[in-house]
Amino acid sequence: MKIGHIKSYRERQYIYTCTEFEYSDIITSDCKRLVEIEVKISFIDLKNETKKNTKIKKHKLNNLEVKPKKSEYIPHEFYFAMPYELTQKKEVIDYITSLNDKYGIISVTPIYSKYHKKYIYDIRYIKRAKKLHNNKISDELLNRIIKRLSSENIGLREKLYYIKNPIK
Repeated sequence: MKIGHIKSYRERQYIYTCTEFEYSDIITSDCKRLVEIEVKISFIDLKNETKKNTKIKKHKLNNLEVKPKKSEYIPHEFYFAMPYELTQKKEVIDYITSLNDKYGIISVTPIYSKYHKKYIYDIRYIKRAKKLHNNKISDELLNRIIKRLSSENIGLREKLYYIKNPIK
């Protein structure tokens, strides 16, 4: 599911895009907007979002209930991405709206392409996110994203190397 989102935002010229950034599944930016995406695979997974202290604080920040520390960030837009079937359940939509009515909802459906011999992703915006704030993205935050992206790239290249050159 994450791969589909990363590709989608990259195609839209969001040059800063990485996964597992601090407390986010996906963070992406075009230097003007910062978009955060949390991937959820079930309603229980979604409900667990508010059981972790770090996640509770994130939603309080997004609701502007608490003032962020210098190292914390608030995205301009926040989305929950989940399988299409989940996005059609009223209880899911109501739960997300109760967290923050500005949050957006994205459905993701992986579809295997026999022609391409790989999965392609049908990504649909069920509800567009509304802007959480209008503040400028700091250079320090973009640098943190670049560092994470670099680490992610190195890790993936290492995995690829050891797949091609297994230790005997």
